[in-house]
Amino acid sequence: YQQLESGDKYFVLFDVGAALAWAKGHGTLGNFVSVGTTVFQFLPMYRETYRDPSVEKVAPWCWWSAAYMLMLLAVATGPGAKSFALYFLPGYYLALHAAMILLCLRTVPASMTASPHRHSEAAPQSVNAASE
Repeated sequence: YQQLESGDKYFVLFDVGAALAWAKGHGTLGNFVSVGTTVFQFLPMYRETYRDPSVEKVAPWCWWSAAYMLMLLAVATGPGAKSFALYFLPGYYLALHAAMILLCLRTVPASMTASPHRHSEAAPQSVNAASE
């Protein structure tokens, strides 16, 4: 869990705007706004996992990425295969989740282990254990 920073709470306004767009008959625009702004919600996780990969387990991110790959396959083989709008959500979320996989598997350089951003005094873990 990450504490909200000063401006984070304002990102909910994008979702409110997306809901209003959808309610006014502009569903595609609403979806692009809602999904497209999700990256801002991932930034605190990216930042913390970059600093210390042990704060996240890699397995859930692999499962979610696999699910978004299956969603892409469903779109590609379904009746809306020629609609870019249908590819946007699974493709975008696949990219967001795959980035977390890479961050979880990242080895922290020794020069970063003494960083003031680390939350514990314990020795850094280089990668998530396979048993996690």
